[in-house]
Amino acid sequence: MSKSTISKYTWLLDLLTRRGRLTRKEINDYWIANTDLSDGRPMPRRSFHHYIDGIEQMFDLNINCDRSTNEYYIDDASESDTRLREWMLDALAISDTVTASRDISHRILLEKTPSARGKLPIVINALRSLTALKFSYRPYDRPALQAVVLEPYCVRIFRQRWYVTGRNKGKAALRTYALDRMSRLVELPDTFEMDPGFDAEEYFSNCVGIIRNNRDNPQTVVIRASAWRANYLRALPLHSSQSERAYDGFSLFEYHVFVTADLVNELLSMGRSVEVLKPLFLRRQIAEELQAALALYNAGTTASKSSKNTDTIG
Repeated sequence: MSKSTISKYTWLLDLLTRRGRLTRKEINDYWIANTDLSDGRPMPRRSFHHYIDGIEQMFDLNINCDRSTNEYYIDDASESDTRLREWMLDALAISDTVTASRDISHRILLEKTPSARGKLPIVINALRSLTALKFSYRPYDRPALQAVVLEPYCVRIFRQRWYVTGRNKGKAALRTYALDRMSRLVELPDTFEMDPGFDAEEYFSNCVGIIRNNRDNPQTVVIRASAWRANYLRALPLHSSQSERAYDGFSLFEYHVFVTADLVNELLSMGRSVEVLKPLFLRRQIAEELQAALALYNAGTTASKSSKNTDTIG
C-alpha cells in the first residue's frame, strides 16, 4: 500500500472523527479544498468507497451511511477504541508530514527514544493468541539479568516507552516490563487462560505512570501550583482524575491516585512551582527528597571552595 493511499485513508477518517456526520457532497467539498491530496479535483465515487473499505480493513472501523439523511459517520466505539484510533491517526499524520518534509530534514529535530520495533509485534501476537513470552530482563536497579516467563495481559506506552503487563509465572503475580530492557524475547507454544477479572483500564486507572502500588490504596493528593504551572497542568493533566480550584495567583489541583515513584518523580520535576499539601506523608517525602538534593549541592559547593583554596595555597 502506497503512502499516498494511507494519507487518503487517514484524511477521511480524521475528517469524520473531527466533523461528525457528513454528506458525500460535504466530504467532497473538504476534499477539493485539500489541494495537497486532491489537486483541486473532485473525489471519484469509486475512490470514495474504496477508501471506506480500506479504512474498515486497516483500522477495524465501520463507516456507515444514514439513508434518511445521506450522512456518513463512524460507528460508535468504546472509549479505548477511540483513544487507539486517535493515537494511530496522530502517529500516521505525523509520519506523513515528516516524510513529506525531507527537503528540510536538517531543521526537524526528533527525540531519540528506545525502540520496541522488533519486540512489539511479538508481544502483540502473544496478547492475541494468549501464549506465554520468555525473555531476559535487565532492571535498572539490579546488575544481573532476570529470566522471565510472562503471560501477557496488556501493553501500554508511557513517556514514549512500551511496556507489557502480565502474570509472571515464577512469582505468580502481575508485573510490568519495559520492552527496551528485554533481550532474547521469544513466544512460547504454551497457551494460558487470562484472568477473567482483569481489566487493563481499571488496573492502571489510578496510576500516574507505569508503576502500580499493589499494597496500598489510592490516595487523595492535593498540590498547590503557581499560575504558570497551572497552565501546563490544564493543557496536559497529570492524571485523568485531575480537578482544579483556581485562586488569585495560584490553583489547587486534586487527584485520586496511587503514591508511587512515578508520581514522586513527576512532582519533583516541577520544582518550586508546586507544593504538595496532602497527604502529609507524601509532603514529607517530597521535602526529604528536596533536602537531600540540596545537601548534595551544598556539599559540592563546599568541596569546590576547598579545592580552589588548595589550588591558591599551592
